[in-house]
Amino acid sequence: MPVMATTPHALLADAAAVAAGGVRAVGDGAALRVGVDLGTASCVLVVLDDDRPVWVGAQPSGALRDGVVVDFARATGTVRALKAAAEAALGVFRDGELVALDDRAGGGHHLDLVLAGALGIALEDAEPYKRSHPAEAFGVLVPGLQRVAENVRALTVGAEDLPLHLAGGALMLPGADDVLATRLERTVVTYPHALLITPLGIARSA
Repeated sequence: MPVMATTPHALLADAAAVAAGGVRAVGDGAALRVGVDLGTASCVLVVLDDDRPVWVGAQPSGALRDGVVVDFARATGTVRALKAAAEAALGVFRDGELVALDDRAGGGHHLDLVLAGALGIALEDAEPYKRSHPAEAFGVLVPGLQRVAENVRALTVGAEDLPLHLAGGALMLPGADDVLATRLERTVVTYPHALLITPLGIARSA
């Protein structure tokens, strides 16, 4: 029987370990589940054996803008490549309650636009710069992070008493959680492997 992680942090840490260390063995006849997050910066694919991550892969994407696929060929090519890699690694294997769901533009692509414009660099260089110079990027991105906070405020009317959990890569910038917490006057929960939250959630609900 697979050993299931008991907390979100444990599950994310487990998935990150798989991403760093490669494929895990799966049981005979295992019913695998797959989650794909086609993000603005990276596409991440997660394969679960029950709730146990057995393969995690990621590739640069850039096929999405504001939640819309703008480069279909690149998007499908990226997903196909990750799917093929997962199939090759795994051998014989192929082919609480949700109460509201909504989305607003203002994530990773918008932050990259702000950073590129402020620094006078190419848009494709903004994401690598943000990762390699987080402290310098943070000061420039505070207004963009405040805009994200206002989007969250508008999308969570009636749930202001609940903690805010940050998922995805855009808000993994050190200090982003403090900006949102101050702006919204709410508890903000962060995760060290937030980029894996969406594909893991999709796979678990598949």
